[in-house]
Amino acid sequence: TGYSGTFSILWDAPAGTVNHYTLEETQQAPGSGVTTYSTTGTFYSFSKGNVYLELTYRVRACATADESMCSPYSNSVFKLVCPST
Repeated sequence: TGYSGTFSILWDAPAGTVNHYTLEETQQAPGSGVTTYSTTGTFYSFSKGNVYLELTYRVRACATADESMCSPYSNSVFKLVCPST
């Protein structure tokens, strides 16, 4: 969901104990890397500004703070951010 570069990525909580979630963001542009975010909730909000971006996101649940016990990453979802006119 979002408007003018402000949006949230949401996911369902799994069964079992969760210490935190690791959300991975990949920008679909040459030379762009992967950025990871850590959160305890089942959503993460972004404010990317008035830009055009093609992004993919995937998330995993971790039962420990050191990420030694994490689920596999989810399937990726695509997010297109368009500047307002």
